[in-house]
Amino acid sequence: IDGISLWPMIKDEFILMCSKYFKEAAIRYCLSESLFKNQNIKSLLILYANAAEEKVIIHVANKFKIPGIVLQHGIPPNTEYYKKFLSLWYPIEQHHLIHAVWDNTEKNHLRSLGIPDENFVLTGSHRLDHLFKVKDQCKNDGSILVASSSLAKQDESLDSSTLTAIEYGNMLKNICKISNKIKDKKLIVKLHPAQSPSFDAKMLIQEVDPSIPIFQHENIFSFLKNCDVLVCMEYSTILLEAMILNKPTITILVYSDWYGDDEMIKSGATLAVRTPEEFQLALDKILTDKEFRNQLINKGNQFVNDFLTTKKQSSKLIKQLLEKHSK
Repeated sequence: IDGISLWPMIKDEFILMCSKYFKEAAIRYCLSESLFKNQNIKSLLILYANAAEEKVIIHVANKFKIPGIVLQHGIPPNTEYYKKFLSLWYPIEQHHLIHAVWDNTEKNHLRSLGIPDENFVLTGSHRLDHLFKVKDQCKNDGSILVASSSLAKQDESLDSSTLTAIEYGNMLKNICKISNKIKDKKLIVKLHPAQSPSFDAKMLIQEVDPSIPIFQHENIFSFLKNCDVLVCMEYSTILLEAMILNKPTITILVYSDWYGDDEMIKSGATLAVRTPEEFQLALDKILTDKEFRNQLINKGNQFVNDFLTTKKQSSKLIKQLLEKHSK
């Protein structure tokens, strides 16, 4: 940068880090070979294909000609910006696997990469099956649920710059300040389970008010089912879950390039805001205007109906798919 090399500052730590991870990868490879040699494994069921362990296991399983089924991990943004990164989510060595997808959006993404039609099946999401069964049992207990996502888990291809971290942190603090002041409402914050320690969301929230309840590894459903409104820091599958449960949602867009032209945002199924002032207006309207609140919930329900090809039967379909490819 400006003719100054940063290499001397990071050289020793970088080489040490690479040595550590290369050794771990070699050990994983040897253990995976041993696993497939000594166990009669008929098929893989893959919950997340992009982590280091899964990549090694998939690679070795392919060497042993063992088939696999990849379950769609979450709802992807259907935007032109996102499409630039599809080859990272679906590397070519995984194209031969069977992909159990939720909707036509994901199907079209796979098709654009050259994955043949016979290698993907519309199953819907096993994760969402139970939500349809309990949606009528949910209530509103006066809580405002803030779910932290994106930067909080340091996605590899998202903008993880210092300036973005500052912007995200300031937005999170302002949301908590505004929500915490609303009379007769209780603010609850649920952090992403994989939050990076380099972004200390807890410290930021405690600066606002040390008494704000903060959770990270608990099941978010226990908070979501009874909240008055979900506030999501960036686009996340939790928005879809909230809509199934008839909860109004607000989405904070710090990374607007990623999500701004997505159908969920464009259709108004969730209220997208970019500033604290917009958030204040959106939250007040949802909590005080019953007609507006119901309209937002109805838009969310319509999005769910249009988006998911299969509801309530996904687990059964995935079981049948696994049986078929394990013979």
